[in-house]
Amino acid sequence: MNALEIARSLQSSAKPQQAAPPPRRRVAVYARYSSVKQNDLSIEGQLREATEYCLKHDYAVVAQYVDQAKSGRSRGARAEFNRMMEDSARGIFDIVLVYKFNRFFRNLNQQSICLEELKKNGVDLLSIRDPIPDGRGGIYMRAIYGADAEAYSVGLSEDTKRGMLDAHREGKNTGMVPFGYTVRDRRQVIDPGPAEAVRLAFVMYAAGYSMVEICKIINAKGFRTRYGNPLSVSMLAQVLRRVDYMGLSVYKGEIEEAPHLRIVEPELFQQVQEALAARVKAPQRGRAKIPFELTGKLFCGHCGQPMFGDSGTSRAGETKYYYTCKGRRKLRTCKKESVPKEQLEQAVFRTAVQALTEENIARLALEAEQCSQKLISNGDVIRSLQEQIHAAGAEIKNIGRAIAQGIITDTTKQMLMNAEQRRADLERELLRQQSIARQGITAEEVSAWLMLFRAQAVNDKELRSMIFRKLVQEVYVFDGPTGKKEDGYIIVWLSLTPSVRLTENLFGRSQAWGARIDVSEHFETVVVSPMVFGTVARVFS
Repeated sequence: MNALEIARSLQSSAKPQQAAPPPRRRVAVYARYSSVKQNDLSIEGQLREATEYCLKHDYAVVAQYVDQAKSGRSRGARAEFNRMMEDSARGIFDIVLVYKFNRFFRNLNQQSICLEELKKNGVDLLSIRDPIPDGRGGIYMRAIYGADAEAYSVGLSEDTKRGMLDAHREGKNTGMVPFGYTVRDRRQVIDPGPAEAVRLAFVMYAAGYSMVEICKIINAKGFRTRYGNPLSVSMLAQVLRRVDYMGLSVYKGEIEEAPHLRIVEPELFQQVQEALAARVKAPQRGRAKIPFELTGKLFCGHCGQPMFGDSGTSRAGETKYYYTCKGRRKLRTCKKESVPKEQLEQAVFRTAVQALTEENIARLALEAEQCSQKLISNGDVIRSLQEQIHAAGAEIKNIGRAIAQGIITDTTKQMLMNAEQRRADLERELLRQQSIARQGITAEEVSAWLMLFRAQAVNDKELRSMIFRKLVQEVYVFDGPTGKKEDGYIIVWLSLTPSVRLTENLFGRSQAWGARIDVSEHFETVVVSPMVFGTVARVFS
């Protein structure tokens, strides 16, 4: 017997060894749905299919990961997906099972990255509904499934955006409704009550009130947001910057005119934007422990740079407060001396109060009366209410015709009751707005109030601050002919209409005026417009 025969004999006589059964593969099930318009049944359906699949293939389900209402185009917001990827590195499971590959990702590039990560961790990705053949063909099929899912997602996004834009162009509501509006029949309309609060906020801010003051007044009148909350300063800041209130419809950068949505006139809106910009340029006032009332309104008469609140310590250790020229302190381009805070503010205050002569008060009172009549006319609100009442009446007629034709159901009855109630509410609001339109302030009332204001402002700190905020527009400070602050004088520009737009170059006018005036001989006044004028006064009197 040769060697080959011996080997074959031994092989045939050896008892075959029974192979050990392979271990059950461990599965992590991942389920996802992307829209809040879907419901939890879609998740339950995916999990049910996964359970049946694992029973059929003798797999052991060891983990489940579920992302609800999450997009499949990225992994950033998918907390469960990210947790699953982290667990894959810990050897908890051997397979990730999904219902379809588009549940895993709708982005081909991201899908490839995550597949590579799973492969590195020794984990396979399987789909119940998207079979993948072995070998090279499987690579192609997986890429096709991924590309198809991404193309579907992109197409759906484009269709949605196109539909939203078309709806916007048709005047239909496409998102959050700003304060001051409501939605009726899928269209945005003016909400009379909140719209009144918006209009009041713009008028008050243009008149010099702070946001805190405006919120207090509006909340005290009982106005609330659609969620029942009082108006906050942060929300008011957003309201004052929304261009929608000028009767514009804005969507994705596209702006169209919508006159029926106008709550605020463009002129008033522009005045508020200028006031907001002016306050941004003077942030120190809000941070200062000692109030520097002229911050943002005080300028050097020699170089035109702003003057800011400053302090120093005397030899006796006492803190002294000043207004200092930015051109001298920071830019080193000006020689203007610092001016004591208290003396300067007192000089400006005294000048402003002296400007409230009987002639100027009479002029201001008359303009205030005219402005009041314009603001309380509520023409846009009244027209909007009348249109809504007309629409409600047409709806009631249509429902009445349906009932006359025999369509009498609980639904038609309820629709009729709702329409009649809505019309009644609108008619009550129309009466209220028409009543407001007949009210207003008179020139006599304003004149009496200003006389009292002038008399009491000297001893009232709040009234004193109000004069700085509402009456004083700009102040230019000059050193005297000797170059000393003791001989210095100020040119105070006052506006008897706080919301007026100053189109003049007041610095240039002040420089020319200050160069030729001799304050030791006389003071004079220069009128820019019927309601804006400048006057000269000494700082130390």
